[in-house]
Amino acid sequence: MERNQKLGRSAAKHMTQGHRALIWLQILLMRALPHVPWRQSIIRQMLRPVRDAAQAISLPEYAG
Repeated sequence: MERNQKLGRSAAKHMTQGHRALIWLQILLMRALPHVPWRQSIIRQMLRPVRDAAQAISLPEYAG
């Protein structure tokens, strides 16, 4: 649960950059992503924290 909360706070911080230059750079990099040959590797690295947080959730066992 804590891992998911930490991921949410981190994502919110990255989505609300305080400087216009950082916002511009983030948009530019996302626009360029489909055109770079190593995009699958970059996407995997970007999604790794999300996947790890999703796998960290433990669900209770329910009887049939």
